[in-house]
Amino acid sequence: MPLRVLGPRVLLRPIHQERSSLIALTDREPPTVGEVVGLGTNRCAACDATLPADLALGDVVLIPAIAGQEITVNGEAFWIVPSSAVLSFWKSEDVNA
Repeated sequence: MPLRVLGPRVLLRPIHQERSSLIALTDREPPTVGEVVGLGTNRCAACDATLPADLALGDVVLIPAIAGQEITVNGEAFWIVPSSAVLSFWKSEDVNA
């Protein structure tokens, strides 16, 4: 991946799912699912330290539908979202089990 993610951000490859496979509690747009393909640093400016990341490459995350910025690189779609926008995550091997 030629992109480097800066700061407390996550680069995601969208995982397209059927709308019916996501549970929506309201009529609003359901959350979005993506695979982590890049991670920035979790830099804490107040404490001048780098914090350990909870996420790893290959993890699958759930984010709000309107979080982040969509970009296209070599014809492939990606999202760059703040790490704080990640609602939940699971390991990719847990999905395939």
